[in-house]
Amino acid sequence: MNSNSNQTPETLFSIRRNESSSIRSDTSDRILPVNEVDEDPFCVLCILWKSGKLGAAYFRSSERQLYVLQEVMDVAPEFGVTRSLFREVNPSHTLTTGNISDMFVKCIINILKGDNNEEDNSNNSHTLQTNTLPANITLLNIKDYCFDNCEHKAYNVTVSSEPKDLTVTQQEVFRHSLIGFDSKVTVHALGALIKYLEKNWSHINTSNTELTFLHINKVSLNDSVLIDQNTFNSLQIFDVKSHDSNFKRGLQSHTREGFSIYRLLSQHCISKIGYQCLRSILANPTNNVDELKKRLDFIQFALDAKNQTLIENLQETIKKISDLTFIFRKIQYARGNARDWETLYTTIYNMLFLHELCTPYVKSVAIFATLDRAITAKLYNLQASINNGLDFSQGNKRVRPLIKMGLDSELDKKELQKCDISKNATAAARIVLNQLPQFIDGCSVVYMPELGHFVVIKEWEANCDKKELEEHGLQFVFELNQSLHYKNALCTDMDKQLGNIYLEILFHENRIIQRLTDFVLSSFKEILEPLKIIAMIDCLIGMSRVSKEGAYVRPSINESSIMEIEDGRHPLLELFCTNFVPNSYFSGGESGRMKIITGPNDSGKTIFLKQIALIVYLAHIGCYVPVKKANIGIMSSIHSKIHINESASVSLSAFMLDLTQMSQSLHNAKKNSLVLIDEFGRGTTGDDGFALFTGALKSFVEMGDLCPHVVVCTHFQQMSNYLSGSDTVSFLKMDYEKRDSDIVYLYKVVDGISNSFAFDVAKAAGLDENIISRAREFYQLLCGDGVSLVDDNQFEPITFNIGDINIPDLN
Repeated sequence: MNSNSNQTPETLFSIRRNESSSIRSDTSDRILPVNEVDEDPFCVLCILWKSGKLGAAYFRSSERQLYVLQEVMDVAPEFGVTRSLFREVNPSHTLTTGNISDMFVKCIINILKGDNNEEDNSNNSHTLQTNTLPANITLLNIKDYCFDNCEHKAYNVTVSSEPKDLTVTQQEVFRHSLIGFDSKVTVHALGALIKYLEKNWSHINTSNTELTFLHINKVSLNDSVLIDQNTFNSLQIFDVKSHDSNFKRGLQSHTREGFSIYRLLSQHCISKIGYQCLRSILANPTNNVDELKKRLDFIQFALDAKNQTLIENLQETIKKISDLTFIFRKIQYARGNARDWETLYTTIYNMLFLHELCTPYVKSVAIFATLDRAITAKLYNLQASINNGLDFSQGNKRVRPLIKMGLDSELDKKELQKCDISKNATAAARIVLNQLPQFIDGCSVVYMPELGHFVVIKEWEANCDKKELEEHGLQFVFELNQSLHYKNALCTDMDKQLGNIYLEILFHENRIIQRLTDFVLSSFKEILEPLKIIAMIDCLIGMSRVSKEGAYVRPSINESSIMEIEDGRHPLLELFCTNFVPNSYFSGGESGRMKIITGPNDSGKTIFLKQIALIVYLAHIGCYVPVKKANIGIMSSIHSKIHINESASVSLSAFMLDLTQMSQSLHNAKKNSLVLIDEFGRGTTGDDGFALFTGALKSFVEMGDLCPHVVVCTHFQQMSNYLSGSDTVSFLKMDYEKRDSDIVYLYKVVDGISNSFAFDVAKAAGLDENIISRAREFYQLLCGDGVSLVDDNQFEPITFNIGDINIPDLN
């Protein structure tokens, strides 16, 4: 057993002058050295793409767990699933095969560069440097990492959660329960990851601990709604900001969440695991109807007034449930102190208590039924074993775990023997103290394994004579932390009587704790699965609280690609607007699937665009939505061209980025996709932008029944001349009123086509009246009204000969 506590001194008792009895130290003898297994957390992802199939595996150092992606199809050159996976995993280092000219490798490099633009994680990257690639990516040699070698690695991987004493057949069944060996690309990725970690562990690990895997988890993206990072940013799903303090900026642990959907929904989460689960849910919206129904059913249950007492009890219990990630690692490496073991016990106890609270509702609430299946008899046995074996009644929590009396008779005998001898030695120790000079206020007797007993006296003055006490029968041995250690007749006698009983007790306790540790690690899956479900319960209770406060309603979910949103509201903007104007949106079925919205600047077009997307998005994470009524069709993807973050590192103009996003939408959008386009074509000439925009929209229209749901905001009013003949297209505008030559926005979407009212907008923005007047003249001239831009009478004609121009000599 690996224990660094063997050389820790054990204080038997301390005696001070003028005290009637000795002060027994029951816990200081068990203080552990400050030597944690903490390190900079990192994540290594191995991702492979072959013949359209994507396989991946990744390892999180903070959890010591492997994750394997169920093999999935990913279409080139967009690689939408790959992009979603990177957004979810956010790896410190990436492994793949191929060369830098391969299409898939180029895609990964672009993704990593994009991530670095948003947030510099270079300080957290644990990498092996290369000369041809970014520092956080490694191209594996296919000869060294061939499929056969990697399959062998994956098949023979050892995890701590594997039960002990399994037969060969049982071991094979256990491995196949964790890894789908029929998914060749995923198995290849997992084996390559394991081999890479084993080969480079000494380079990437900073904690000097050996490489171990607690468990292997399966991850699936088959039911994910594909959303690109720009759309996430535009919709403000997450809004991570740097810390206000300069010296904390750039650290992942010191960022803060801005105004976002995550911040809105997380305000009622009460546990760390709940926050982590919510972030994962938001990053991976799903189109799995059964999963969405399960989440919506629970929110409906939580909102029911007759269930409020249960929900409050659940929240009170969840508060006592901790994230066990770091504690598992400490226990695994025999570094767990009494506080860690008590946290583990408290968490397991409250998991079981929460299960008991939910049991009466198993038949009516699906998520409770899932929790009921996850709770096993082994978990109850583990809770009982910890409770029967460890004593948490001591006040000092930074000590080694204390074994309960009565658990082991042999250990109890040794403890009683030690106690009896220590009591007899107390009287002798007082005699020793009385024989010492008056300037010695007190002393302690300690035991150090293999060195024996010592009388310990604090330095009574600076640079004191350590041998001054020899005439009192104390022989100086050594100094430690300003404490002088002496031997005397009492110490020699105790060494003879006790021998190595303290060391025997320590080893005996360690053997018991090791058996308990093995039980905990073998029960890792039984602990982890209920924790995931409880984290989900915490998330959904938080969503129910937000839904109640915001008067959200349950959306109906259909698989007919029909969108019906009645009086929808923007979930973030309505928090700041007391008179927010709701708007409806209908698409599919009897309604056209393309909506073209016109209106003045600042009239609410973009807000309406984002509002539609957010309502659809919230429905796909299983949350209630801010509407009067909603029937949401299941989506496979959401695409947008709403807001572009230009960057010099991208080497693309704003218009090129516009074209890139439009091209991706045209290639990837399907019938059950939502496409949002805001002011396309502003980065080029009006005629070019209009021609390209109209051509792109016509391409959508020509898809017929396969046309995705398209919502467009534009100032190209003339587009109605080219698209008005199709039943697919509907023209909407932002309503307004004219009051005393001023324009008043009503923020209501109505049928029709609107003027841009550019001059009114400029006036409302405070632009100088002379400039606006002159702009009107230009506009009338361009419209062919014959207004001259200049007064010819103000100028006299000038004639000159080009040959008369004096050109300077450049030499």
